[in-house]
Amino acid sequence: MKIYEIWAEMRQEPVCYVEAEGEKELIEIMHERDRKREPFGMFPGWFPVEISKEKMFHILNTFYINDIKLVDEKDRESFMLYAIKQLQCGDEYAIIERLQKYKLYKQKYSVNLTEEDIDEIMENAEVVYRPCETEKYLKKVIEELKKVDKNFFENHYISLNKAVSRYTALKKIYDDDKGFDNYIGFKEEFFKFYGIVGLYTSEQFRENYYKKLLDLRNKKKSFSKFLIGEVENLTNTKELKDINKEGKEKIMFSFITKLLNIINDNEYPIYDSNIMTVFKFQRPKEMNEYIEQYEIIKNVYDKILTDVKIIDIIDKFKKNFPESEKLPNMRILDIIIWKLGEKPKK
Repeated sequence: MKIYEIWAEMRQEPVCYVEAEGEKELIEIMHERDRKREPFGMFPGWFPVEISKEKMFHILNTFYINDIKLVDEKDRESFMLYAIKQLQCGDEYAIIERLQKYKLYKQKYSVNLTEEDIDEIMENAEVVYRPCETEKYLKKVIEELKKVDKNFFENHYISLNKAVSRYTALKKIYDDDKGFDNYIGFKEEFFKFYGIVGLYTSEQFRENYYKKLLDLRNKKKSFSKFLIGEVENLTNTKELKDINKEGKEKIMFSFITKLLNIINDNEYPIYDSNIMTVFKFQRPKEMNEYIEQYEIIKNVYDKILTDVKIIDIIDKFKKNFPESEKLPNMRILDIIIWKLGEKPKK
């Protein structure tokens, strides 16, 4: 049995993995998935790359390193094999969910997990992540994206062009090895662009936030892959919380995502009221609700960016706004979704 990475044009990483006897069976599997309307069937521009099981394990161990470490050595291969099956249908979040549930039931099993053990975990464990939610929100977002046509780009040309120009300038400066000192006004422009202003934040929060922005600039490799744990850790950092009028700490989740966005705009999308409007989210009250919604956003974007119709919209965006040519598709989709959720100006 062989393992294949399934690649798509214009993607920087595989969209999924498929296990098959050979290329003939692989094509049959892709056709069958397409017939059943499952994710990543016979989409245009796909091509397979055969990889070894050892490389597959290495990929998983790298991507899920923080969680895999929590799995006992005797159970690790069971998880790897399960993960391969899930990646065949493009469901990375099922792997994360399984790992989270394993933590809850870790003490219960003292031997290698069997299929029966796994079934029991899935049936009884508390659902930490809900990947099934993705499909529901995916339909909502795709419906909103139908509004993006030639008139959309013309009507919003000035604001979209300004957004692209300002962002590319900020990103260029942030990634410059020389640092920020050579660029007068970076701090003020960054805060203004991302809405980190006095109306919503205290002076102390803004100072702490900027220090963290500078600090994380030297740790960008830590954010080369989307890790929800990093989002949660930053949000829980005391200096990145603000104080409300009653003197109580308040979660600054939106601004945390904007911090991560400038670090890696290909992995960390923005979360704010405009995005919530498009996804039709209820306003969260607890940290876990923010995390769940943010994971849904990321998962929806990943799936959307395998759709040739959406790639066509992004290509048209690049033609209308040439300065966006070097931006990753994730960031362009982010800008479009943000604009769709913007309240009409009176």
